[in-house]
Amino acid sequence: MKYCIVSIMIICSSFLSVSCTDKALEDSLKLSGENRAELERVLLHYKDNPKKKKAAEFLIRNMKWCHAEDSPFMDIYYKQVDRLQANDSIYAEEMIAFYDSIYKPEWFQNMTVTFDLCTMKADYLIDHIDRAFQAWQSPWAKALSLDEFCEYILPHRLGNEPLEPWMAMYQKTFKSVADTMYNRKVDELYEVISWMVVGHRYYTPSYVPDLRPSYLLGIKVGACQAYTALGRYIYRSIGVPVVSDFTPNWANHAMGHEWISIMADGKCYPIMPGSPCRFGNHIKGGSYRMSKAYRNTYGDQGGLIKDEEDIPPFFKNRRIIDVTNQYIETTDVELADCFDTETNTHYAYLSVFDLRDWKVVAYGAKKGAGYVFKDMARNAVYLPVFYSKGNYTPAYYPVKVDEKGRVSYLNPDVKHKRRVVLTRKFMDMNPKKWIKAIIGGYFVLSREAAFANADTIHIDLLKECNYQTVTLNKAYRYMKYVPPVKTEGNMAEIELYDEKGQKLAGKVIGNYRPERMDAMETMKRAFDGHVLSSPKTVKTQTDAWVGLDLGRVVSVSKLVYLPRNDDNFIKEGELYELFYWDREWKSLGRQVGSRQLQYIRGRETSLVVEMENKWSKYGMALVAGIPVALCLSVVCCGTSSLPADILEDDWRWMYGCGVLSLAGLALLVLLFPKRVKECLSAVVSWVFILYGGIEAVWGIRQVYGFTYSNHSLYALTGSFYNPGPYSGYLAMIFPVCLHEWLERKEHKKTVPYYIAIAGMLLILCVLPAGMSRSAWIAAAVSFIYVCGMHYKMEIQHYIRHHRKQAVSFAIVTFILGGIALGGIYQMKKDSADGRLFMWKIAAQAVSEHPWTGCGWNSVPAAYGQAQENYFAAGNYTATEELVAGAPEYVFNEYLQVAIAWGIPVLCIGLLILGGSMYIGHKQGIYGLCGALLSLAVFAFSSYPLQFPAFVSALIISVLACSSRVLPLEKVWFRLLFTILLLIGSYGCFCKYQQKSKTVEACKQWTKSRMFYHSGAYQQAVESYAEIQKEMKGNARFMFEYGHALHKLHKPEISNKVLKEALKVSGDPMILNIIGKNEQEMKHYDSAEYWFMRAVHRLPGRIYPYYLLAHLYAEPAFYQCDKLEQMVQTVLEKEPKVQSTAIKQMRRKARELLKKVPEN
Repeated sequence: MKYCIVSIMIICSSFLSVSCTDKALEDSLKLSGENRAELERVLLHYKDNPKKKKAAEFLIRNMKWCHAEDSPFMDIYYKQVDRLQANDSIYAEEMIAFYDSIYKPEWFQNMTVTFDLCTMKADYLIDHIDRAFQAWQSPWAKALSLDEFCEYILPHRLGNEPLEPWMAMYQKTFKSVADTMYNRKVDELYEVISWMVVGHRYYTPSYVPDLRPSYLLGIKVGACQAYTALGRYIYRSIGVPVVSDFTPNWANHAMGHEWISIMADGKCYPIMPGSPCRFGNHIKGGSYRMSKAYRNTYGDQGGLIKDEEDIPPFFKNRRIIDVTNQYIETTDVELADCFDTETNTHYAYLSVFDLRDWKVVAYGAKKGAGYVFKDMARNAVYLPVFYSKGNYTPAYYPVKVDEKGRVSYLNPDVKHKRRVVLTRKFMDMNPKKWIKAIIGGYFVLSREAAFANADTIHIDLLKECNYQTVTLNKAYRYMKYVPPVKTEGNMAEIELYDEKGQKLAGKVIGNYRPERMDAMETMKRAFDGHVLSSPKTVKTQTDAWVGLDLGRVVSVSKLVYLPRNDDNFIKEGELYELFYWDREWKSLGRQVGSRQLQYIRGRETSLVVEMENKWSKYGMALVAGIPVALCLSVVCCGTSSLPADILEDDWRWMYGCGVLSLAGLALLVLLFPKRVKECLSAVVSWVFILYGGIEAVWGIRQVYGFTYSNHSLYALTGSFYNPGPYSGYLAMIFPVCLHEWLERKEHKKTVPYYIAIAGMLLILCVLPAGMSRSAWIAAAVSFIYVCGMHYKMEIQHYIRHHRKQAVSFAIVTFILGGIALGGIYQMKKDSADGRLFMWKIAAQAVSEHPWTGCGWNSVPAAYGQAQENYFAAGNYTATEELVAGAPEYVFNEYLQVAIAWGIPVLCIGLLILGGSMYIGHKQGIYGLCGALLSLAVFAFSSYPLQFPAFVSALIISVLACSSRVLPLEKVWFRLLFTILLLIGSYGCFCKYQQKSKTVEACKQWTKSRMFYHSGAYQQAVESYAEIQKEMKGNARFMFEYGHALHKLHKPEISNKVLKEALKVSGDPMILNIIGKNEQEMKHYDSAEYWFMRAVHRLPGRIYPYYLLAHLYAEPAFYQCDKLEQMVQTVLEKEPKVQSTAIKQMRRKARELLKKVPEN
């Protein structure tokens, strides 16, 4: 019997529930009026699909609140906004100004309200439901229940926006992104989408209707509500469950906030489109503290207060729920007592203070004589209030809930008073960040435009974000503020005053590079008198400064400056009144604000004033220039004790200078780390310009015959052996000169300006005469880079405002660049083909020892072996045979390094090079970055690392680009870096000693070579034997030694030397001589092997075929068919260059056919 009663109760309960649901649905259908047929058609459409039918019923049942608002002005409004948002060249500030101009209350009056129940079309709703169910199948939503799906994905409308098919619209834009992330977690999907939305916040008045979905796709500036709508459209369209939550008012700030949360794993993860942050971290951290959190729903929740009608408007919303405890730790606040009042209510309310008044955020039910407020945020102050017919009255003293949830009451003690000093009306975290952002900046004041003989005022400490005053009483004309690196340079106000206390005016000067604004407009903000405006530059600019030219030398009594601020500090001349709460606001009196003067060191100082004269400013640069100049001096200060094509003496010079320069730098880093960081890049740049100018003048003198060249075939070589490396060196210096010139072009023309432009012009005069295509390309690339960095803002501005012309220019430039490259290729086609073939063979050589390499000296041998293997396979073209050679270098330093030391070392080297260029680029060291870029391009088709001048330049440039980010101010790192420099110095010393022995051996070799070239082989061999140990890495020496032994008919010893030579050389002549030695020793099979290797190494050479013909004509090894074949090859093969030797070989080859050996 008991179970029957329970069953009947359950059935009755279910019946009541169904009938109630049906009644709500029927009410909506009745309200739809003439549109009822459209809604019923939707229900009929899904009659065989229970889930979709329930979803349709859910939408229609709760549609009674859904409506759009419109007016004649709205069409104009939407068109204007769409046009503005579609224009990429419009700044955020310009958009905000536009919004300010159109948000007028009178334009949004008499809005027409259109309810969805009366206008909804069946086709729209069916399409929306079908697409929503499709989205439900995503991996992030398929675990949702039907009820969760109806709230998190299904809703067709968010607010009072015009109705559009947004689900289809947003799926078209974002579904492809979701598909690529299908198997990823929702936080990874969020990371991708978060960077696709641009966000600038703008407060939209409450009387402005919500924006339509299609507009939000291109939004750049908008209110939080607009961005939360955008987020819901995006995520719901691709099947990510998302809700809209809000706090009606912050506990410690004005106004409230709305955000969205992604629902995953039973938790909510707050995010905000347009404000990228870590997944779920949007409202965490910061100074804004939540008072309560509520969630907007589509379904009717019945209201937070269901049994009282006279309640605040906020609590009449039937479609919100309390979700505070899903975000923060909460406390139930129990109000045990209340003020005596005539109000008889079941509910009381808690409010938090807004800008001018208390704002209700929560309700509490009556409990005994007091009230209980559920799930209240901690670390907040609340005022309990009663509500009656639109009026609020205090219910009790303010309630303070501390961080641990302990409750206390703020009952004012009016009998005891104390003195307080206020410097701010309100403290936020932002002013603290802004103060920190100017620590390390400094002011420079001088009579000269170049800021020579200047006084420097460093900002080392600030206590308050308010006006700061520095007493000067000195005459100046120019002033500049230099912000710390990696900051935006936000200094709200800078003021100079004369002796009479009058504010001085002048011309704004500086070099700020804002990301989107006009540079001069943003710099003027530092002097406009508006405390809330401040200049701004990009954080990557490391040479930023903004200043004032007073027009004449003026006696300046004081400097006053104001950091970026929120205008909440106590301002001079303004009237302030302090209140306290005692059932109402009561005054404690009024005071007029005054500036808090900041004095010099010793009086609560926040400033350190350091007067620097020109000697202290430039002294460190001069001292640091000595080791830098030593390090780079090898380019034109090396000795000439050896022929120009033998670089051993240059290497010795580099290592010797390295000993001194690294030791000197180590000492400077140890003693003056900060100054070394500041000046090293500039010192390196000017030393480069000095040596580049010397080289350019040297080349011009060679061109005009005033001095000799280092090569018999070329008139122009500078201090190098041939024009290729010389031109590459000038191409490396060119961007340094260009950068220094552009840096000074807009300012007063000083000596450095003229030096930079002179160096650049000298290089441009001589660079074309070098006829080095690689150098031309390197110089062109670095030119584009440096100019691009200096005119970045102008280029971006032009592209934004002249998009079509910019595209046309890019296309024309691309075509002309292609034509130019084609012309450069055709200029020396065989040479270009030869380099392409070399790279092909070099790549195969890399594959032989990809991880360890074969050693720097063995690169020619490895290349020769790879080329031999390639030709031996037989799959080569006639062009490849024609352009093949036996190079000492592969004309690509990246491949050269990979062959020598393996791919890992190459990757490490590229990482160091790229990292230093990136650091230098971020620090604004565009000249040295351009030099490294030029060197990197030149190294792609030349061999700069074979010259110590380039190696030293590479090392010092990498160090200079990286120096500014090295933490040298930390003692442990400074000591470590000093030790590393000293270790490098010791290493250079060891290499210097080794090279000294090699240089002495080279000197003996150059003297002994006259024996070799004159045919006195015995004397040559005797001399060569003495220096073989030191010279075994020199391929030419080893060949001459082995060849001389061959001439003396010592084949065994000759072969031993020549096989050593094969380890460092790819010359096929070594193979030929080894073969001739084997033939002399009657080792005919071995001789054939070595001759065939010579053929395969360079099949275009006739000599090895001629030697094979001689071998096959030997009576003891006579082979008629092979002899005829070799003779035929000698006679018919076309050589690269016709010569007398070729004619003699062909004549002797014909004679070989006439000789028939006797049996």
